[in-house]
Amino acid sequence: MSFPVTIKFVKTHELAVLPKFNHADPYTGDSGLDLTAVEQVVIPARGSAVVPVGLKLGYITPGYWIRVEGRSGVGFKRSIFPHFGIIDNPYRGDMGIKLYNFTGEDQGFNVGDKIAQLIVYPLIQADIEWTDQVSETARGEKGFGSSDKPAKADEVYNKKMGGTNPTEVEIVADPDGGFSVKPKKK
Repeated sequence: MSFPVTIKFVKTHELAVLPKFNHADPYTGDSGLDLTAVEQVVIPARGSAVVPVGLKLGYITPGYWIRVEGRSGVGFKRSIFPHFGIIDNPYRGDMGIKLYNFTGEDQGFNVGDKIAQLIVYPLIQADIEWTDQVSETARGEKGFGSSDKPAKADEVYNKKMGGTNPTEVEIVADPDGGFSVKPKKK
């Protein structure tokens, strides 16, 4: 089975390994393509270092981009995490991976060690424009930690519906596929 996204890599080091999914079952396999070190590197305690992977991005289907993510085993067992770099679709430079060591001891990687993974994402570019107004939402300006507190349905509906009881509303389908909440007609 093939997918609509093609990624091609240029091998820039003789020990480079083509990134791959360890479990490639369609629709249920791994999300990440493993990246492998091509040189022995030590990540200093509470420091960072770039680990070469011997790759350049040669091509990726337009409309997609890649993000560097951590491997769960490296993070959980060794407390080492990559810089979460974004590889934009047109980037064609070296793909060295910066790793951060959050332990008090130096951590080494050998040639052939899996150090991080690449995740493919669809490219979404929003229309960006200025406005003089802030749209009203149920959350408003509530910030850090505010979503941990359950909202009272009556308060939300009363604010939105101008005092209408929540049981006196109906959901109306919009022609564009969305919906709106309106007071029930009496």
